[in-house]
Amino acid sequence: MIVIDASALASFILLEPGWERIAPYVKHCASVDHVVKEVTNTIWKAYVTGRISRKNVEEKHKVLMKLIGVNIKLYGEEQIIFDTLRLSMELKLPIYDTLYIALAKKLKLPLLTLDLKQKRKAEKVNVKTITP
Repeated sequence: MIVIDASALASFILLEPGWERIAPYVKHCASVDHVVKEVTNTIWKAYVTGRISRKNVEEKHKVLMKLIGVNIKLYGEEQIIFDTLRLSMELKLPIYDTLYIALAKKLKLPLLTLDLKQKRKAEKVNVKTITP
């Protein structure tokens, strides 16, 4: 099991180049409940920028929601928000990105991310990272 962040999950949902390398991890992973908002926003942004159609928006969002609770176990951000705040100050990284690092640290799991800055920051606090 791993912790997946929004960058990796959105790439998988939108079938961006390299999504196949993420697929095996999505079968059984964990994330912060905030990931639903972030990935939904990324789907919206893909629509607004003309990358996907309105119909695709609905299809992509359905795929996301089917994964939640089945393949992706969500943890409430309130469970880790104080640890997130402390880590965020230490790493000088926004709360939104640090949530995933804090969860990975708490669960003692590797973090799957496509965000190289987040990867470097996570490794500074001894969180193993995976970048497929």
